[in-house]
Amino acid sequence: MSNATSTCSIDWAAIGALLGAAATFIVAWIAWKQLDNLNMTYKQINKTSKADFAHRCNTDFFTPKASELFMLFENDMMVLHILDDIDFAYFEIDKTKLDMHPIFAGFINNCKHLYSAYEIDDILLGPLDNVGSYFYEELMDIELVDNFFGYYIKKLHANKKIEAYIKWIQSSLGDEKVYDKFDAIYAELIIRKEKA
Repeated sequence: MSNATSTCSIDWAAIGALLGAAATFIVAWIAWKQLDNLNMTYKQINKTSKADFAHRCNTDFFTPKASELFMLFENDMMVLHILDDIDFAYFEIDKTKLDMHPIFAGFINNCKHLYSAYEIDDILLGPLDNVGSYFYEELMDIELVDNFFGYYIKKLHANKKIEAYIKWIQSSLGDEKVYDKFDAIYAELIIRKEKA
């Protein structure tokens, strides 16, 4: 009779261990879900932060002067002049082309027809080179770069006067890294377009 009683007894230690393992699993699963939610929240915050940063850069870039200069370059109305004897470059509005298309004259806000290379650097090329830097520092992703600045980067990069100016300044300074991020972000945009 005592043998039958011992076979029906419950192993409370094994059940306790099993319940403890199940509770540990449940707690671990809840923690994993919390971390997954936290990771999703972080990704959303990061994406929003990048978009906000791109928007601020966009607002800073698109000044009336930048729009005016871009319009002139896009319509091939700028002429590059290089004065090697004094190591100076400047751009001049092509008056002949402007006179052929007087509609553009209405969009030029002042009577200025000469722009130093410094102005082109500060207003157009420098900010777009910075966009390339921001991409490589992971402050902007390629989608944001393309959406906010892609058209302008592609158009200016393809402009023969801008290309000649960049080659001149790299040679003049003896530094091929001048505007290398502008060139690199252009290449990234072309790769993105080919993948699409």
